[in-house]
Amino acid sequence: MVSSDLRRFSVLVLIVVTCITCGVAYPIWYLVQRKGLNNLNTMVELKPAPLVFALAASVVALLMGAVAEDGSALDLTMSLLNLIVGIVLVMQAFRVRDMFHRHFANERREAAPTLIRPHLSGAATFFFGPWYLQYRVNRLLDMHTPGVTVVVEDE
Repeated sequence: MVSSDLRRFSVLVLIVVTCITCGVAYPIWYLVQRKGLNNLNTMVELKPAPLVFALAASVVALLMGAVAEDGSALDLTMSLLNLIVGIVLVMQAFRVRDMFHRHFANERREAAPTLIRPHLSGAATFFFGPWYLQYRVNRLLDMHTPGVTVVVEDE
């Protein structure tokens, strides 16, 4: 069963908000969806520490970028911080992807052996992160909404 804590968001709105906030929305998305994702049928959890770090570091890097001169030590520090945040967020994206895979495997084993287990694209997870994952959350919520017919493609 899918947690009622998972939230449906428009992917287009999420893209716009990410652009407006210079990427700070990425870690916020994980924090907002964390409770619902952790309630999926899986033992894997999304821990808050890396997400809080990524959020704080994103804000610090954004502020540093506002005052840093090109080529300065502050500019280099900001770039390094952005790289670390990017790595942390990609790791979290693949953790969520793993959570979805385990959820579908457990649902199939426990409730419906004939249930099609959608495959989440590794490339889309890497390049589009929360945008792609939100698309998959929306699809998952559609699958569990009475009266909504969803064609589940095995990507």
